[in-house]
Amino acid sequence: MNPQFLAPGINLIEVHRLVDCNTNDHVYTTDGNEADVLTRQGTHQYDGPVFRVLGSQVPGSLPLYRFVSAGGRHFLDVQSPSTVDVTARCESILGFVSGRLANGLVPLYLWVHPQNLLFFYTTDPQGESAGQLGYVPRGAGVFVAPR
Repeated sequence: MNPQFLAPGINLIEVHRLVDCNTNDHVYTTDGNEADVLTRQGTHQYDGPVFRVLGSQVPGSLPLYRFVSAGGRHFLDVQSPSTVDVTARCESILGFVSGRLANGLVPLYLWVHPQNLLFFYTTDPQGESAGQLGYVPRGAGVFVAPR
């Protein structure tokens, strides 16, 4: 992606993270209403905004899709259908990200809990506390704007 990613006038949208209170599944959304509803229902705990994505596509950007697996696990991918789980249902496009590092962008790291098949995304290279909770680092595949 080129420097347009963080150019003045570019619309960046916050991505919010929620955690399912029963399954520990992490849900990522750009829809503040969705985050509010899930939190008020008591089914999810709100973690807050974790990174930002482009609100519209610019040259070189990639769509960031949110998927849900047949088992109810949410994950993100830049390909649809997903290469992670070809049977997963695409729920939405969160926004657009870069496949290359550019000025002002940071890596989005993926951590996976192998026993529970849970996915955790963060801009923290140490994974916040994911490693202590049994998650394994899988590296970074895309770049986002920090929150």
